[in-house]
Amino acid sequence: MRYIPIYSLFLVFLGSILTSLTYRIMPYMGIQLERKFPTGFIVYVICVWLAVAIVISILKNRGWNMSDIGFKRPKRNMIFMGLLFVAVGMFIVFPISMLINKALGVEMKGADYSIQNVGDVLVAILACSVIGPMGEEILFRGFFIKIAQQKITNKWILGILALLFFAVIHVLPFGIGGMIFITLWTILPIFLFIRYDNIYPGYIMHALGNLWAFLFVPLLFRG
Repeated sequence: MRYIPIYSLFLVFLGSILTSLTYRIMPYMGIQLERKFPTGFIVYVICVWLAVAIVISILKNRGWNMSDIGFKRPKRNMIFMGLLFVAVGMFIVFPISMLINKALGVEMKGADYSIQNVGDVLVAILACSVIGPMGEEILFRGFFIKIAQQKITNKWILGILALLFFAVIHVLPFGIGGMIFITLWTILPIFLFIRYDNIYPGYIMHALGNLWAFLFVPLLFRG
């Protein structure tokens, strides 16, 4: 397993960069893409997985295996912690972030979406809750943390860097209010990854949290 340069950490932004490039290039080809749900999320997930493919290729060329970035069989307690942290994110982190946003007078942009048809349901489940979260966990937890660990041994510094990198990509689509929530929420999957050296607890939390936000909240609480 050979050393991977620390500047490779910036590859985690590649999914967002490719998404922005897609929206800049497509109009020149006569194609107008919607930035909102569901199209915007499909475009983003595709670009994230293009970034994942590049990252995995680099890892393989350097002699890294998927187990080296956390793809190991999870133990029962890891799964339990992933499920527990779903509840923590929903019922503790989210209300706290909303109180902070209210105190600061900011709102979470891009959070107003609805489920209109079967296609929207499939996007909410597959793109937003299954495929997308796995791509982000690979980039921002598995790849980022393991590459950073080559140089950084302090877990606090490691966690803060991982948190900031993930929060930054959410400023544009969700605004300051969204970044506040994501910053607080991201502490949970980062903790799970560093604690267990396993990608699945954070993925379980991420996937189920997104399923609640993208599918059940629009169906149950919005017209």
